[in-house]
Amino acid sequence: MNAPVFTQDNLLITVHSPLGENQLLFKNLQGEEQLSGLFYFQLELLSESRRLDFNDILGQPLTVRIQFAPEHTRYLHGIVTRFAQADTDSRFTTYYADIRPWLWQLTLTQNCHIFQNLSVPDIIKKVFTDLGFNDYRFGLIYPYEPRIYCVQYQETAFNFVSRLMEDVGLFYFFEHHEDRLVIIDDMVSYRPCPEIDTARFWRNRNETHPEDVITQCQWQQQLTTGEYAIDDFNFEKLQTDLKVAIEALPEQKSTDLRVYEYDAGFSKLDQGQAKVTRRIESQVTEYKLLEGQGHCFSFVSGYQFTLTEHPREDFNINYVLRWISHSLSLTYYQNSFIAFPADLRFRTPRTTPRPQIVSTQTAIVTGPAGDEIYTDKYGRIKVQFHWDQEGKYDENSSCWIRVNQGWAGKGWGHIAIPRIGQEVIVNFLNGNPDTPLVTGAVYNAWQTVPYPLPAEQTKSTLKSNSSKGGGGFNEIRFEDKAGQEEIYTHAQKDQNEVVENNMTTLVKANQTVTIQKNKAETVGMNKAETIGIAKALTTGAAYQVTVGAVMNTTVALSQFEEVGVVKKVIVGDKFELICGKGKITVEKSGKVTIEGTEFLFTASGDVKINGKVIDLN
Repeated sequence: MNAPVFTQDNLLITVHSPLGENQLLFKNLQGEEQLSGLFYFQLELLSESRRLDFNDILGQPLTVRIQFAPEHTRYLHGIVTRFAQADTDSRFTTYYADIRPWLWQLTLTQNCHIFQNLSVPDIIKKVFTDLGFNDYRFGLIYPYEPRIYCVQYQETAFNFVSRLMEDVGLFYFFEHHEDRLVIIDDMVSYRPCPEIDTARFWRNRNETHPEDVITQCQWQQQLTTGEYAIDDFNFEKLQTDLKVAIEALPEQKSTDLRVYEYDAGFSKLDQGQAKVTRRIESQVTEYKLLEGQGHCFSFVSGYQFTLTEHPREDFNINYVLRWISHSLSLTYYQNSFIAFPADLRFRTPRTTPRPQIVSTQTAIVTGPAGDEIYTDKYGRIKVQFHWDQEGKYDENSSCWIRVNQGWAGKGWGHIAIPRIGQEVIVNFLNGNPDTPLVTGAVYNAWQTVPYPLPAEQTKSTLKSNSSKGGGGFNEIRFEDKAGQEEIYTHAQKDQNEVVENNMTTLVKANQTVTIQKNKAETVGMNKAETIGIAKALTTGAAYQVTVGAVMNTTVALSQFEEVGVVKKVIVGDKFELICGKGKITVEKSGKVTIEGTEFLFTASGDVKINGKVIDLN
């Protein structure tokens, strides 16, 4: 690249870029800047070189230094986002350069990111730091509570930080001498325009006007909503009505109508009061505006000035510049501007939409290493979404997320906690990425079905897995295959059954009960057992029956009893054996009475009768 012949040494407007001090010469500039917005300037430049390397200037800083008077210097500083080569004459080639703030580069991104337990200012700092930017400062007055869970979802970093600032009432401007972003939250941070704190209204349009005057001026007021109300829901504080409302300022001309916004993103009343105040303040920003044109080159968005010499005296007050359009050449400057009274709190209108997740997603249940189930007192779980690039599949992968249980009452209902590693279905309340809700679970290559499919497709089951370690299960299974219908239950350890009133069981064919150890049966009152044909009872060892009061046994036909060794019957008072007219009575005194119509004694051996007295009638 040859050394240029022309220099900027004696020019009032100079261009400074990585190409060298004299490679680019200023011709003219068009552009605009605004409070809480990205400035944009297009420069028309001249160069003696026809072969400038675009890669040497794209993405690089460029500064325009403007000095209309020794004590009056202004800088326009940004990065070159577009560079173009146009016509060439005998000496110069025309180039065009678009310059924007470093913040504009955030529009070239798109990301999904989860922020937890950080305030909005801290989230913004992290976004800037992670992207490698540090040319910013905060001038905040109010405190900002940490947000438990805040998601950037499929949106540019610029849109993400913009909607956060709009939500809490932050706004920003740029200090052009070094392209520094300044983020503030109150009007006390406004400063007078550099080199000029007053601007007079120049009414004599047909006369030559001096520098730094306003030549056209229009005051406007707008009808506004009479009330703004916001609302939300906190499942942990059901007794608290979170709806809060605020009326328009008394001096505002407003309607009797109101704005109602649900899902405003707060969980406590004081948060709602602060947020609804920000909402009404953003409306106030549009209430009173001053639009004008002039030649005040020191006008900078986000700075204030005092209007003087307007024929309507109540217009001569302090204003904050909200938007400015610049037109500058080597010999001429003009601007258009919009400003608002400095005694009004500025809040950026909420124009950046929150992303909506209107579809269903899935995620993996997470928790601490070594755990199988991780939950809290509400049965909530934590998950890692497939789009989360930084999660570690641990207890910090998300906030606590509520789980749809199908039936949820006060101490009753259905509960099944999804376990670590399972893939669950996630919906989002009102489409809000910040409020996920687990609605189900699905099988995958790691979490496979309980029975092989499609071979066992007629089986339906509710089957658990013992924790920790697995290896066991409880199950209620249904087999619906025609001719093989079955309900199967399995208890890995104990099964307990409680019936508060009656229980009826009907078995239309056979029933088999096998108890491999002991069985204890307790009946509080009566037990009736009816057997249609026969009953067989086999006891491997002992058999004992204890009756607390009376025991009756009735056999309609015959009864046979066989004792292999010894049978012993002990009666406490009296024993009677009756058959027709025969009767044997044994009393506890030892008296034995045998009654009958005929006695027949037959013995193959001796018959012995032994008594103190034998009385034979």
